Amino acid sequence: MGAGTSAEEFFLKSVNVESIFEFIERTDYLFLYSIKECVEKSDCHERVYLSEVAEYMKLSIPETSKMVKSLENKGYIIWKLDEKKERTYLVLTNKAIELSNCQKEKMIEAYEKIISNIQKVRSCVLRKYRLQNFRSC
Repeated sequence: MGAGTSAEEFFLKSVNVESIFEFIERTDYLFLYSIKECVEKSDCHERVYLSEVAEYMKLSIPETSKMVKSLENKGYIIWKLDEKKERTYLVLTNKAIELSNCQKEKMIEAYEKIISNIQKVRSCVLRKYRLQNFRSC
């Protein structure tokens, strides 16, 4: 069994990834995270255009637009018109920000549990190895 197979089995059989996404769907979280990243990289730091999100996620404008429409319907995004009234941009709602923050905490908690379990297994393996080497002396 190769390392890739072990990692796959770990995530497919040992970790219920869907249970980690308690507050918001995984796909929605990914898009909201990407929008947040784009906003932070933007010159304005308060808005992002659809084309920027599409480029960041390496998706077409129609694909990105479809997902943004879904997020808008869920109350996670609002469209605003820029000062010159030339272009519309995306803004995350308070609901999106709050749910994303809750979800982030849930993911950190899950990550810490995984790391803790790995450390426990590692310690157990090391103890067994030391005992075997001690007995062979």
